[in-house]
Amino acid sequence: MKTLLLAGAMALASTPALADQTDLSFPVHDIIITSNIPAVNISVRNMSASTDPAQRNLRMVSADPVIQVNGQVWCKSYNTADTAALRARVVYGDAHVVAAHNGADLLAIGPWSPSPVQSFSGTHTLENVAINSTMNLPDSWNGGVNLAGFNPVEFVEGRLEHFVAQNAGSEADFLRIDDVFVTTVTLNLVGWCSYDSQNVSGEYAGLRAVEVPVHVFYHGDPDIQDVVTQYGGAGTVAAQQPPRSRGVTRANGADTRPPARAVTPARAEYRGGVNVASGDVNGDGYEDAPQGGAGGFDAAGMAAALLLPAVQNNQDEEELPCRVREEQPAGQRLGRAALGMLIRAQGNGDGNSLRERAINVAADEVEGCERY
Repeated sequence: MKTLLLAGAMALASTPALADQTDLSFPVHDIIITSNIPAVNISVRNMSASTDPAQRNLRMVSADPVIQVNGQVWCKSYNTADTAALRARVVYGDAHVVAAHNGADLLAIGPWSPSPVQSFSGTHTLENVAINSTMNLPDSWNGGVNLAGFNPVEFVEGRLEHFVAQNAGSEADFLRIDDVFVTTVTLNLVGWCSYDSQNVSGEYAGLRAVEVPVHVFYHGDPDIQDVVTQYGGAGTVAAQQPPRSRGVTRANGADTRPPARAVTPARAEYRGGVNVASGDVNGDGYEDAPQGGAGGFDAAGMAAALLLPAVQNNQDEEELPCRVREEQPAGQRLGRAALGMLIRAQGNGDGNSLRERAINVAADEVEGCERY
């Protein structure tokens, strides 16, 4: 990238001043610039010790440009008045000639960085000008409105703002890369002529303005990095939780599981030979269920738990006769009856307990009978 800056400087160094214009009061015939005004090269760097783009400290690191201006102040000649070239100077910026108390002069607002005045004898209508003019430039910018002329740091900051606004990249992307920005600054050669007649007497100004190309070389800072906002990491501040967020439930050191249960839920407790509910989320739900002789769970008890609702009134009811739902062949009816008897044998004949009633319901279903 340094080679790019060097090549750009060589290519731009010979760029001449752009087209000019004049603003002349009536006794001034012309203001002439005879020298070639070269382009101005300025360097800007980030001088901050921080690599954070927000903490940048852009500075102009080159010397103020000095421009040699050669030319002429040429006053008109009259038969009825005396005229002569009085003085000349160079100013920068937006300059205008306006009427003054004793003739015509420069408008005070606009011009900046005036050069020393070159004075003449006041006896000739044409005088040569040779002025070394320093373009005084600020080396920093603190923001705000600039009324003091061209500020190269403000100019680079403006290019950075445009770069980000166009979604071309981040501030760090801009600040890392060498670049050259081209603009112009107005140089004005101003001359004054005297005019003395029987009726009018005074000093009158005129100027010629040329646009001088200015090349602002920004030297990229390769160490600049985007700052990643991180929450909850080492050396960072944890972000506040939004109002709608819920706190994390902590259980046995795990943040993603529900709290572990220390006791069996009430809905899984074994009551009166019947499990009121079967299973639950964090366990099998049968911790207190009756076990059979082989050490396993009582199958009949488990079946009853599956068939009965969680809450059921336990009251005595009159036993109703069994009615077969449909006609069945004798062999099939006999087989169903035998299977029903085996199921009923699991009970104790009480008929009133929840377990006993569940067994009877299962047996009736097998036998194909209904009780109305």
